[in-house]
Amino acid sequence: MKHRQINVILGAGLVLVIDQLSKFFATQAGLVQLNPGIAFSFGGAVPQVVYLISGLILLGGSWKLLKSYWFSHILIAGGFFGAAGSNLIDRVIFGGVRDWLAIPGTSISNNVADWVLSFAVVLVAFDTIAKVKNDN
Repeated sequence: MKHRQINVILGAGLVLVIDQLSKFFATQAGLVQLNPGIAFSFGGAVPQVVYLISGLILLGGSWKLLKSYWFSHILIAGGFFGAAGSNLIDRVIFGGVRDWLAIPGTSISNNVADWVLSFAVVLVAFDTIAKVKNDN
């Protein structure tokens, strides 16, 4: 296995462990809300197997389509795949994602993986926009 692949796997594993540990301790403290849906609990009535299969297809597809991008942006890749994997693990074990970080001024809660995943997507978007501008 190549050095970059190992670094992506290590980064993903680190994010996954940090997120799962934070959810474990938040659960012990009684702070967790189970979110059976996706963002903002949308689609909570959809069977978890649909989210699991969709998530695996999305992860596999993004890996295949953006493989060269991921290996040139190891931190973003590790964050993206670790966060997505952690939330998929929650869906399998708990039937939904464990949210516990309240967003001030709202009734919305999320978790470490949600923040990392959102940050990774924003970085990919900004990087893509910057490359398009530089190509023109």
